[in-house]
Amino acid sequence: MFTHLHLHTQYSLLEGAIRIKDLVGALKSKGFESCAITDHGNMFGAVEFYHALKDSDLKPIIGVGASVIEGEFNETTGDSERNSNSPGQTQFLCQNRLGYYNLGYMVSLSYTEGKVNGVPCINHHLLEKHSEGLIALSGGMNGEINRYFLAGRPEDARRVALWYRDVFAGRYYIELQNTGLPEQLGLNKQLIRIGHELGIPLVATNDCHYLTPEEAEAQYILWLMGLQRRVTDAEVPLQSGNQRYLKSAVEMLSAFAELPLIALENTSIIAEQCELSLENNKIFLPQISTREDETVDSKLRDDAKKGLEKRIAKLFELYEPEVSFEEFRQPYSERLSFELDVIIQMGFPGYFLIVSEFIKWAKDNGISVGPGRGSGAGSLVAYALLITDIDPLHYGLLFERFLNPYRVSLPDFDIDFDVEGREKVIEHVREKYGEKNVCQISTFGSLKAKAVVRGVARVLDFPYSEADKIAKLVPNDLNITLDQALEKEPELAVLASEGSENEQRLIKFSRQLEDLNTHLGTHAAGVIIMNQDIREVMPVCTGKEGTLQSMYPMKDAEDQGAVKFDFLGLQN
Repeated sequence: MFTHLHLHTQYSLLEGAIRIKDLVGALKSKGFESCAITDHGNMFGAVEFYHALKDSDLKPIIGVGASVIEGEFNETTGDSERNSNSPGQTQFLCQNRLGYYNLGYMVSLSYTEGKVNGVPCINHHLLEKHSEGLIALSGGMNGEINRYFLAGRPEDARRVALWYRDVFAGRYYIELQNTGLPEQLGLNKQLIRIGHELGIPLVATNDCHYLTPEEAEAQYILWLMGLQRRVTDAEVPLQSGNQRYLKSAVEMLSAFAELPLIALENTSIIAEQCELSLENNKIFLPQISTREDETVDSKLRDDAKKGLEKRIAKLFELYEPEVSFEEFRQPYSERLSFELDVIIQMGFPGYFLIVSEFIKWAKDNGISVGPGRGSGAGSLVAYALLITDIDPLHYGLLFERFLNPYRVSLPDFDIDFDVEGREKVIEHVREKYGEKNVCQISTFGSLKAKAVVRGVARVLDFPYSEADKIAKLVPNDLNITLDQALEKEPELAVLASEGSENEQRLIKFSRQLEDLNTHLGTHAAGVIIMNQDIREVMPVCTGKEGTLQSMYPMKDAEDQGAVKFDFLGLQN
């Protein structure tokens, strides 16, 4: 049974046009049992892909289409000369958990230490140290071997193939493709020959960037959007056919009719070798320092009880109740005991102590901290630990909205800091828990209804006034889709069905590209604090300002055991 092992989702930013939710349905309809994700240089979508396929009884194979150089990162590069240190694409697939850790570690380093001309790269030195648990495929037209063949340097291609064969003993495959490009025919002959001479097996892939042939032109426009080019520009890159879609097994058999069938069969062999589980039930919270005679649980109880005593004394003076001090204190003591039991039962005492520590540090260092908001303000323990300054009993606030043993979810305090002091608090956290144990969280910008119309219009070289007029026909409703806009705005619907050819193409392509990811962002407030180097748990990357951040977005990072702390910055 054939398996697609070279596939780019929308997390190959401004190149891949495959939405993971749509991919699952396409795989099922075409009878596939497994599939790989190999986004360009990143693992942004790995967890989402894993769960989406698992939930549909499909086998997910986690991988990366990595940019690889032979030499060290500080060596001069020059793609135009195709020297030994210009990046070439190689596909890496995880066989197991060790392979996943190795791949995540190398991809992390590609962002923090290995950017070559702005492109995150890994090198042969890293691969020699971290190849275990990984299968390597030689890549498509931009592969390390192929770039040498296309430059008329077959000896260099042979040298690189031998290196991979030795480093990935029994786990390296020569990749063949037939996506309709004329240069692939001659290239495949050379690849088959070198595979035979060196005893390297072949594997068939299709370099999927979209789901159907009808989406090829839309994906081309997406690519030009990323290059900031128009279709009318001089020497604009040409579209590379319409064959890089999710072909069925029968279509792949047809495409490889004149190529070795073993290349198709080897996809199943590779898929069978990949047995990676990303299921996780761990939470990677830092260890809290305690005395020899106490535990984290007992420390939380002691700190909360001492803190509440100080709070109650002031509240009794403030409220002037018509009851004795003991009667006044009783409901607070009962509520505190209840909350502490729940927090300890759910395993979150460390979370409260961590938050309490950095809030006290901020206040001690003259940084203003908000009184608390959101469901966290309903916790009396938080009030006793000075995390919040709101008496939840006085205002009838419910702890169960924040933590509930019948609906297990991580606690999440929304903490406001003076915007000028916020970075100082985060830096304090880095110093306390370790630079490599703290990072921010990735987000992704996407093409919403109005933005996608303007973006496609720019690539198609629409006059600005005309593009602006069409974009403004999309109602200003929050999160409205183009399909919804077509239903609500008759004039837009007329353009889609009866407008000029260019207007119809604009709306058609916009609908095909809507909601695809365009760029990497940084979560406005979320910070992850772990008990170990984050790269040992999940891959990291760098944001626009060089900020270290999780490669996974918030939901997926939490799925893998990350705990998010919100550091919100306010000017007032």
